[in-house]
Amino acid sequence: MATTEMEIQKSIERYKEALLKDINLKLHLTVKEKTYITKLVQWIEDKLIIEAPLDKLNWVLIEAEKKLNMIFISKSGMYGATVRIKRHYRKKDILYYSVQIVSPLVKKQQRKFFRLDILIPLTYRILIDRAEKDKEILNTLPTYQATAVNISTGGMCLVSKEQLHKGNRLYLEFNFMDKPFELMGEVLFLGDPTVSGNFAHRIRFLKMERPIENLLTKLIFEKQRQDLEKANVPLDTI
Repeated sequence: MATTEMEIQKSIERYKEALLKDINLKLHLTVKEKTYITKLVQWIEDKLIIEAPLDKLNWVLIEAEKKLNMIFISKSGMYGATVRIKRHYRKKDILYYSVQIVSPLVKKQQRKFFRLDILIPLTYRILIDRAEKDKEILNTLPTYQATAVNISTGGMCLVSKEQLHKGNRLYLEFNFMDKPFELMGEVLFLGDPTVSGNFAHRIRFLKMERPIENLLTKLIFEKQRQDLEKANVPLDTI
């Protein structure tokens, strides 16, 4: 068995079980620079049966032997591989493709650094010495309103009326996917002015406990999946 074939087999053995456990598993197939959502029907070794994606109300037609990028999106993360279209067939008015995985499955990106574009109202306090450990001191600090315009497990982009400075440490409170979060963050750079007269800041989360990190990661991917399901295909490449 060639090295590449062995790597493909090992990657499938490593990730397949976890991917199939997710009943909401989605496949994204990139065709001519457009990305479409499709559904997995069967997976045996390196062979997949998928439903043909739709462009509005029309099946997306792909010629045999065409190589395409495919992304597997599940609760465990995002994984990418190159696939080759082997053949197509129709059954009960549905078009299917038989495809073969021709490159190893790899994590598309580390979940910590995947940023979800979203608007989240929040409040923050600028921390001073001892406030991080003393709740009474923390509660005496002024509270400011702001909005997060994206979020990842590693941090967020915070837009506020106030210009914050590099090194400012913040106490952040917000709700995301109906879950309350209280996190500490650090401003990485001086706030950039926006056209609306506010300031945009890159924030890095600090001292996040593992259970909170895992929850935030899970909710980010759940929100992304919900947004993709609501969107009309074809979709822009994620």
